[in-house]
Amino acid sequence: MLHLPAVTALSSQYIFYPTIGFILLILLFLAGCVGWLVALISALRTDDRVWSAAGHSKLLWVLGIVFLGFLGAILYAGIARPALRRAPLQAG
Repeated sequence: MLHLPAVTALSSQYIFYPTIGFILLILLFLAGCVGWLVALISALRTDDRVWSAAGHSKLLWVLGIVFLGFLGAILYAGIARPALRRAPLQAG
């Protein structure tokens, strides 16, 4: 007959205590997710005429944000967003 060891309660050495570094990493990840979502919503809500006036493609930027993730959001904030803010002044 096969005898299996008895299951005992976990001792305190197996309890996970998050460190400050781990908590900061989680907060950085959450901030990146929020930034990505804000960039995606901003790109989708911007009118197509503004995109055309700025000389950028809405479809390419949205796909870039989706597939590049946080890097796409940073590129959008640094390249496309300033051009979109200037576009109505130049087109009008």
